[in-house]
Amino acid sequence: MAATDWLAWDHNAYYQRLLMGQLPKGVDPPLTTRRARQVATATLPGAQVRRLVFWRYLLVWRRPVET
Repeated sequence: MAATDWLAWDHNAYYQRLLMGQLPKGVDPPLTTRRARQVATATLPGAQVRRLVFWRYLLVWRRPVET
């Protein structure tokens, strides 16, 4: 193994350790539109969930009018 091979290995290991320290350790997966609709209808009666662009969704709920 040449001296330049060792330097290249050490350089790569340094940046891998640096990047691994910056990556998130664990992130909960985002809600799917279907799951968001299930949670919303169970929590808010009459809620409407619409699918939007780029995996986003719109939740609309209007408070019932008290009589």
